[in-house]
Amino acid sequence: MENHDAVNELRNFRFAIDEATMVVYIDQYGKITFANKNFCDLTGFKESELCGRRVHDILGKNNLINFDRIAINLNKGASWKGEIFFKGSFNQNIWMHSTIVPLNDEIGKEQHYMAILVDITA
Repeated sequence: MENHDAVNELRNFRFAIDEATMVVYIDQYGKITFANKNFCDLTGFKESELCGRRVHDILGKNNLINFDRIAINLNKGASWKGEIFFKGSFNQNIWMHSTIVPLNDEIGKEQHYMAILVDITA
């Protein structure tokens, strides 16, 4: 029964996060593997348009983010927090507060990253 409770708790947690924020999974090569409905609704992209694309391609050339600094944090197992700017599919300006965390397998090897995003566009 304990295992069932833990699975149910995780399912509820995932539901709450998906309802309250935007969530994007990114593989170790910087390609998007999942984007939740909130992210797709805000940006105007379909998940099928996002999956397989590199995050750099969506953020664009004018972004002031230091991706090397983010990678250094994530490779150390630490999360990164900051603001990200990019253009949506309709060329709209979007600002998001972002928390990116590394997700590891059972032996601690980095598998992919989860970005949890909150729209702060005024």
